[in-house]
Amino acid sequence: MGERLTLTYCTRGDVPLRVDIYPFTPATSTTSKSSSFPPPSPFILYLHSSPRNPFFAGSRRLVPPWLLAVCKQKGWPLLSADYRLAPEATLADSWEDVRSLWSFIADQGAMNWCITSAGGGSEADSGAVSLADGFQALQQRGGVDATKGCVVAAGGAAYLGALGGALLRPAPVSLVLTHPILDPASTWYTTPSPPLPATPGSKRRTKRLEAVLARAGQADKAIVAASDLETYEDQQDSSKSSSSNSNTIFGWDPSRWRSRMTSRSKERPGQIHGKERSSLYAAVRRSGQLPQILQPPYRLADVVAGKCGVASNIPYPPLLLLSAGDDEYIDPLGAAQFLNSLRAADPAAAVLDRLLERSLAHTQRGGSPRDTVPIATANANSTAKHGGELFDPTRRFLQRVVLDRRARHGFDMLVGRDDERFAGEFDAIEGFLANWIHMASLDAKGRGSGEGSTSKGAGRVAKL
Repeated sequence: MGERLTLTYCTRGDVPLRVDIYPFTPATSTTSKSSSFPPPSPFILYLHSSPRNPFFAGSRRLVPPWLLAVCKQKGWPLLSADYRLAPEATLADSWEDVRSLWSFIADQGAMNWCITSAGGGSEADSGAVSLADGFQALQQRGGVDATKGCVVAAGGAAYLGALGGALLRPAPVSLVLTHPILDPASTWYTTPSPPLPATPGSKRRTKRLEAVLARAGQADKAIVAASDLETYEDQQDSSKSSSSNSNTIFGWDPSRWRSRMTSRSKERPGQIHGKERSSLYAAVRRSGQLPQILQPPYRLADVVAGKCGVASNIPYPPLLLLSAGDDEYIDPLGAAQFLNSLRAADPAAAVLDRLLERSLAHTQRGGSPRDTVPIATANANSTAKHGGELFDPTRRFLQRVVLDRRARHGFDMLVGRDDERFAGEFDAIEGFLANWIHMASLDAKGRGSGEGSTSKGAGRVAKL
């Protein structure tokens, strides 16, 4: 068995949409007498983006090295999936794909049956390290627990992740959105920028991009993998990241994926080399036409406020937003505005968040210790400057702003878990996910024993 199992979760026309399953599992005790096998595992679903071309490029294969490392260390199975990309597909089409994926996961007779019945001849890609033992452990668990899924989404996919927090059933346990584009119809994205001076190169680029945009809305010509790997390679080379170990362990090698994508682009529907789309997001953003191209089905603030005529999850799942303080690709106020809309829709969580923040501030000034202080301390010791709110993983709604100028959109897709510049950011994400997965496990035990469940309330604290 290779390093991941690949399954088709739905088909759009002649284009199959696939999900990769990385079968990380926690170590289990061999002395347990309660059950022959451990229960199904909580899981992480990653929705990909592109560092410089959100909405228009990306691939399920470009999973951040830090996320792979976190999931391996914590024993969380990691899922990374295709969805249809713009401009051929609208955001409504992409959202339909995410809903189909979640239904495939939630249908215990679908994905988990594929996991438990797969053998050595199943469709699995060979990787740098065999995870056969981990896959066998996931089979023994019966797959993943659909009620304990967390969503991690980046860039343009953060809109889909945030919408999933409101509308997916069962609701995600928690959400982590990095460098999120949450309201592509806001004035920040619709206000045109001054045109750049015309040059022979810009004229050729404009002609190329116009040819791509001519396919807008043609969902029957769906593209699910547009790999802009030169961009990834350039940023990785300049990032001076210490992620080489992750590359060795997990096979995150741009040249490897480029050759694979190039060799398959002619024989696999929906896959292209993303070079023709280079700078497409920047050009559309500069023209102020992003909403017309993407056609988002909802405004997130309206969904959580109950103004869209669709039933949303109440309360909204716990959310951690991670954004850069200096990013020309993303509305700098978008994350804070979305958090404000969540707090307005869930006043109880907002009040408790404020109390926790005051308590944490008191602790950092020398008050009584709390279980969550080590996470906050690691946060404060990060070499990357950061701003925003004090971090406590038990809070429901959090934003973390990285002020380091190197932390622009996409940095989190390129660096390893061992990169000391962003150790605090990754500690925060890991602590947040661990806390709310633990809370979901406590709730499941409470329901099994007939006790009342309060996990969806904001008052319980997990000891990490």
